[in-house]
Amino acid sequence: MKYKLIAEVESALFISENVSVSHQDIRVEFLKNSHGKLTQISVSKSVPTDKLDNFKQIFETAIGSAEFKISIGADKKLHNELVT
Repeated sequence: MKYKLIAEVESALFISENVSVSHQDIRVEFLKNSHGKLTQISVSKSVPTDKLDNFKQIFETAIGSAEFKISIGADKKLHNELVT
């Protein structure tokens, strides 16, 4: 399982192709639109096996209602590694 954060980019920077850079266990991707303008940057990392339980998904529905709630766990340490 991979944990990935994606940020929308507002800039006037153009790149000729999508760029992916890996360092140790972190991958950073610079993504362009069809015109070559940089529109997204993503950063991802594999979730360590001992942290997989932190990402459990829970689906809850209300009786007699079409509304539902989806909860997805997280790991603050892993998140902070990708943000900093």
